[in-house]
Amino acid sequence: EGKPHPAIWRRIFRLRTLIYFVLWSGIGVAMIVSLFMRDSIDLGVARDRNPTFVMLSDGSVRNGYTIKVSNMNNEPHIFRLSQRSDMPLSMDVQGLDWLEFEVQADQLRSLRVFLTTLPFANLKERSEVEIWVQDMNTNERVSVGTMFLGPKEYGP
Repeated sequence: EGKPHPAIWRRIFRLRTLIYFVLWSGIGVAMIVSLFMRDSIDLGVARDRNPTFVMLSDGSVRNGYTIKVSNMNNEPHIFRLSQRSDMPLSMDVQGLDWLEFEVQADQLRSLRVFLTTLPFANLKERSEVEIWVQDMNTNERVSVGTMFLGPKEYGP
């Protein structure tokens, strides 16, 4: 009387039930693994559309960008911005003296960034630029490609 009938065990442990269990377990493990393997930084770069560039009085050209950095860590981290391009460019962040800034835990920080050429530099109409952000606590780096735009009359 106290033992379950063998037919109940066969109904619970049918092949279809075992396949569902294995599939759902695999999905659960994959979600947990992806959670622990995700990047701890997210970087978004949007170039100003209007005006696309500004000619400064000294002959240099400046492009403006909005950069969004997400800190997906459980504590505040310090980040450093940099750029890489074939053309010599300087980088300035509006409101900051340095290219380093703090982002609070699980927060997004939006920054206005300006890239500027040397005066009377040999410009192309379009040049590729990589914007980099580095987590100074973990040394993790992430980059996003964008374009630096100049006047058409300077183009090749």
